[in-house]
Amino acid sequence: MEACISDRIAEASVTEAGPNGPPGAAAVSLGVARCGDLHLGIPIEHLAEVARIDDLRPIAQPSDHLLGAIDLRGRLVPVIDVSGLAMGRASSGATPPFAAILRAERRLIAIGVDEIDGMVNVAAGAIARAARGASPSEDARTAPALIQGDLLHEGRVLTILDAVALLNRTATLSVPEPGDARGPGAPSDAETAGLAPPGADQDRLLIFSCGGAELALRATEIQGTVPRTVIEENALTSGICLGSIDHHRQRIPVLRTQMLTGLGEPSDNRHAEIVLLRVDDRQRIGLAVDRIERMMTMASSSLHPVPAMIAQQSASLEGILPAQGTHRQVFLLSLKGITGTKTIKELGKLSVRDVTAPKTPPNGQPGKADVIRESIRYLVFQAGTQLAAPAAQVLRIIEPPEVVTPCEEGGPGMVGIFQFDNRPALFVDLARRLGLHQQRTAAAAGRVLVVSHAGQLIGFGVDSVDGIETSAWRRIGTSGRDKGTIVQLGRSSARRILPVLDLTRLAAAQPA
Repeated sequence: MEACISDRIAEASVTEAGPNGPPGAAAVSLGVARCGDLHLGIPIEHLAEVARIDDLRPIAQPSDHLLGAIDLRGRLVPVIDVSGLAMGRASSGATPPFAAILRAERRLIAIGVDEIDGMVNVAAGAIARAARGASPSEDARTAPALIQGDLLHEGRVLTILDAVALLNRTATLSVPEPGDARGPGAPSDAETAGLAPPGADQDRLLIFSCGGAELALRATEIQGTVPRTVIEENALTSGICLGSIDHHRQRIPVLRTQMLTGLGEPSDNRHAEIVLLRVDDRQRIGLAVDRIERMMTMASSSLHPVPAMIAQQSASLEGILPAQGTHRQVFLLSLKGITGTKTIKELGKLSVRDVTAPKTPPNGQPGKADVIRESIRYLVFQAGTQLAAPAAQVLRIIEPPEVVTPCEEGGPGMVGIFQFDNRPALFVDLARRLGLHQQRTAAAAGRVLVVSHAGQLIGFGVDSVDGIETSAWRRIGTSGRDKGTIVQLGRSSARRILPVLDLTRLAAAQPA
């Protein structure tokens, strides 16, 4: 089925684009959710919020695809099995974990969803509009189609839901939007809840919790979300960075959200849900969160400023939303404040997708006989000179230890013993170990690369860590001036050739 849809999408890109490119530059923002085996794209202007279903209440309405109703701030909103309705099959009757609240023509309806996959922004012309037959069936004539079209996005097919058609189809089940039955001048439920009626100055927000704090970002600022996953501890794990995940063939650094915002209880939980942010067109970072809670609509006038004392300490906060009902106050994060710092910019650079090396090496590169083509991530650092080492060899990058017990034995570069994760570790001045400069103290090191070998921990002190890059090729020389390993990192004008240091082998050479 997906192959057929992909063909139709390819045809649409030809027939709709025209000689001067797409018919318009307008972008469509979609909320992405999974309903069974159906991946839905919901136009963001019709997605009022997402609520967790804690209690699904039965209601007496004649509908095969009605699952029940949820209590949305005192208003019962019916929940529809849209997957069964759209696919023309009987409802499973199972209670889904989430309800996506749709709003159109001042009415509300909810659809049950299994998983929230985040937000995407796509060109309007990229959607292959659903075909309309010349002789529609009786069902098609009496009820509007629920599907606008399909979109091939990052290797999967999104079915674009027509929220207006769904509201029209389920008119007897939908409920009036809060405020419709009020007298003129009376505050609506939406206004008292911090929401805004259609047409007002408003933003859609994604709410998530972290360490006991409720945080939010504008839906249009979010690249997507990742279901609960394990964050890999690796060479990036240091300070504000928990580690990284692989997402659509891209290595994405994941931040400690509490450390970034200064809100909530600290946590090193590596089994987290992740909110993906766009640093620029190619770079991404992730925020580790305890749980993605819901969506809501914010009236701009309801945003309170961050207290000056807190604002001076954290550029990541834009404002505070008032508490709603039983919910805690929500802190709105600033995408510009988060991605504008030097640290986050540097981390974002590490997420750029790997590029396959060219088949024909440029002039001046080593010959084919002694070149090993590879695509391996290398840690680049300074230790008297610039060097590279396989990133997988480094257990952790840490700040220099405050306390090191001196030790005169152990050969060149040995400084002493320090504590790492409640275990003793050897501290070795790497540049001195390599004969590149004279002895210095542990405190003079810029960073420490912790390596594990045969149950022993060794911390190699280096001047600085410059980043992680992917190799195009590696060459091993066996004699004379060519003895040793070199590697090409980067591409085009940014490519460079560096000597490779085998840190594991160097650790093995250290006396116990």
